[in-house]
Amino acid sequence: AGAAEEPCAPDRWEIFSAYLDLLCLRVALRLTADELPKRPGSAVRRLAARVAGQAHEAARRCLGPGQGELDRASFEELFPWRTGWAAAVLKENLLVPAGSGYRFAHEEFADWLQGQHLDLDLALTALVHRRYEARVRPADAPVAGP
Repeated sequence: AGAAEEPCAPDRWEIFSAYLDLLCLRVALRLTADELPKRPGSAVRRLAARVAGQAHEAARRCLGPGQGELDRASFEELFPWRTGWAAAVLKENLLVPAGSGYRFAHEEFADWLQGQHLDLDLALTALVHRRYEARVRPADAPVAGP
């Protein structure tokens, strides 16, 4: 028999993925704390998957004009206060208050999560091509004389 393979250390992305799973499970446990003895584990896992979906949607929305910040209305739409989602998300430090909105608590984690939803072609166009086009004189612009 061959030597047992040594387990390799997880990479940064696997750690972030596991961290997201853990945070979402903890939020789900907070949301079901009163019902936990009556609620099967599979229901808690399904709720954790819903929390993950909302976290991904928050990451997508953070890519907009808010410079990585989720505006208050979007936060309340994704994590309603009346159902306890907002309080659970904030207590578990998935998101934290920032200015007039919210942001992910950990910057590098936020970059990883938002990066999963970044449209690279659109970003390249916005960052490179539009700036270049703004500097290039249109073909029909008058030419200044000597």
